[in-house]
Amino acid sequence: MGFLAFSLPLWTALPGCATTSRTDIASAERIDELERENANLREQIETLQEMVAQSIPPFGVACGPRIEATVLDVQHDLRLVVLDKGKKDGVKVGYVFFISPGSTYKGAVRIQDVQEGMSSGLILNEKSLIARGDFATTNM
Repeated sequence: MGFLAFSLPLWTALPGCATTSRTDIASAERIDELERENANLREQIETLQEMVAQSIPPFGVACGPRIEATVLDVQHDLRLVVLDKGKKDGVKVGYVFFISPGSTYKGAVRIQDVQEGMSSGLILNEKSLIARGDFATTNM
């Protein structure tokens, strides 16, 4: 019974036998970890998409009357746009302004704060960089 004295599994000592290396085990564990992380991220994406769908009305719902404005300032890191129209011009929270420098659509902004003579909103989408001086309107 001398073969029982070996500390390694028998198949590791036999030439030609299939073995599982530490690298293979580590790779399999990493794949499992990444698959779990991927599933978790997919769940988070689905939850966020549902939240966005509930919090942002379709463009046609919150557009209001036709209001034309000019972009006064943009803070891309905050996704914030300031417009030169406000309460006195009929702007209300929730209105969506479409941004363009002319006939080229750049993006959309949903108004979050309204002052007497100006308003600010969050960028909903940005096809190209919104800039100071761009034209904004509630109707496309």
